Amino acid sequence: MLSWLMFLATGLGPYYSQSVHFRHKAPEKIPYAMNRYLREAERHYEVLDTHLEGCEYLVGDEYSIADISAWGWIDKASA
Repeated sequence: MLSWLMFLATGLGPYYSQSVHFRHKAPEKIPYAMNRYLREAERHYEVLDTHLEGCEYLVGDEYSIADISAWGWIDKASA
């Protein structure tokens, strides 16, 4: 549980946020930053996709705080 919470808090969350910032909000387009953060966000989503193949929840057989924490990032994956 703690590993997934850390993955979301220190990995997916920050990289996805930076990806959105550099692609949509930064005052100047910096291709290096746009590509770096987008690729890292995609890599984090690949980890989630691989882990969730054949699973309904991130940890165990029940809905947990890890699933709740992940939902905000998973829901926004197309942004």
